[in-house]
Amino acid sequence: MATWLLYGAYGYTGRLIGEEAQRRGLRIIAAGRDAEQLAEVQTAWSVPGRVVSLQDETALRDVLDEVDGVMHCAGPFEDTARPMANACLDTGTHYLDITGEWRVFEALRRRDAEARDAGIVVLPGVGFDVVPTDCVAATLAQACPDAVALSLGFVGLGALSRGTALTALRGWGQGSLMRRNGELVRIPAGTHTREVDIAGRTRTLTAIPWGDVSTAYHSTGISTIAVYTHLPPALRWMLRASGSLPAWLRAVLRPVAEGVVRRTVDGPDAEMRKTGASWVWGQVQGSDGSTRTARWTGPEGYTLTARTAVEAMHRMSDAPPEPGYHTPSTAFGAQFVSAVSGSSTVQLEPAP
Repeated sequence: MATWLLYGAYGYTGRLIGEEAQRRGLRIIAAGRDAEQLAEVQTAWSVPGRVVSLQDETALRDVLDEVDGVMHCAGPFEDTARPMANACLDTGTHYLDITGEWRVFEALRRRDAEARDAGIVVLPGVGFDVVPTDCVAATLAQACPDAVALSLGFVGLGALSRGTALTALRGWGQGSLMRRNGELVRIPAGTHTREVDIAGRTRTLTAIPWGDVSTAYHSTGISTIAVYTHLPPALRWMLRASGSLPAWLRAVLRPVAEGVVRRTVDGPDAEMRKTGASWVWGQVQGSDGSTRTARWTGPEGYTLTARTAVEAMHRMSDAPPEPGYHTPSTAFGAQFVSAVSGSSTVQLEPAP
């Protein structure tokens, strides 16, 4: 049986993944830089632990020599993905993470050749970011091979964990993002919207810089991609207004907002995770103007993340894809998300 390093095991999402891994019988070593918090999860799960910082290159490589793969859960990944990926490449250790940060996907994609040479799989985004949307995108691309544009929308992430909220604040004031004719381009935040029927209701979805602007391009080859989610009107207004704030004011306000997040944000509780749900909608446009639509429903976002992350670890142990950079659908197929408990299949609607 493969052994996995769960790095960031005591964070909000790391704990959920560790609990799911225990339930499904995976062999894990818990790891992180905080000895006190690490000891807590070690005791709860009765697993080995390793106190190690990403900045300690020698110690990190020594730890990775003990395992077959790492499930990296310690963000912001814009800071942490590179040192962990470097160590994985040096030690021949498979790299998986739960990032949703488009810059991280782009940076890791550029290391495809290194991963192939090292004989490892580099597979970021095996949580709610971006498993269900990536599977919807891949299903649509299979149904419409000549697709020239892809739109994805989701509803249901609900309350955020502290780490997710802090990562989101980093992009405040930078605008949104889409892919147009193969290139990533900035668009004004809060301005690009569309009306979509999700869960029996027409909702106004707003374009956001979600990871699929990177991953869906790799999964499908479709050159124009936009990703949308439901935002309350007040938040949509704040995003629009943020673009007009001077850089010095954003620099002053960001630490204040981060302090509020650290003091007040804990993530959804067990009841919210149990009763919550997620929906994904996707639509492609063919070269002749025709469209195809697909939908998916499943558990609350953090619950889904724990299940898809552990399912990915299982599949990596049993039948890993070829070495190199992968998205969830290129690694495990367009119906990968359907394998987890509580998830529907990706349902392709009849052609109009």
